[in-house]
Amino acid sequence: MPGPKMGSRPDDFDEEIVRQAPTFMKWLKLEPGQKLRYACRDFIKDHGDDEERLMRRIMIARRNNLRDHETLKRARQTARVSTSSSSSSSHPVTSNTSTSDGPKGTTKKRKTSTNTTTAAALAAAAAVAAAVTVSSSPSMSSAAASTNNSTTGMTDAQVAKEM
Repeated sequence: MPGPKMGSRPDDFDEEIVRQAPTFMKWLKLEPGQKLRYACRDFIKDHGDDEERLMRRIMIARRNNLRDHETLKRARQTARVSTSSSSSSSHPVTSNTSTSDGPKGTTKKRKTSTNTTTAAALAAAAAVAAAVTVSSSPSMSSAAASTNNSTTGMTDAQVAKEM
């Protein structure tokens, strides 16, 4: 049993745009009886209302693409606004550095990117490493000595004894 009968065209249906679509141009070049597959559907030239069905499918695909495009534009806009409102230190700083790696003594300019947040993260990691070094010294408190070392499964006191 075929699908329901088609009603009137939607308000946003634009026949001029549909007729300029590459798929519809292929449809126009087909001989009567030839088949075109589009959007998982088969359309046969000069068979019933297949031309109207194809035009509606092209319009639906266009409408969906426009909607997705608008969604992406809004997402990019909000991402751009949130990025620009954050501090400028989170943006990478690019500088040109000249090196003499080039052939025959020529110099190449290479862009190097330094991210200030990465430098801050490295400084924080160094501070944590220094704190761990201080806390694992033999004069540590008994509370610190009873904590487990995550890599070996031993307490810090056992690790200190082995050192």
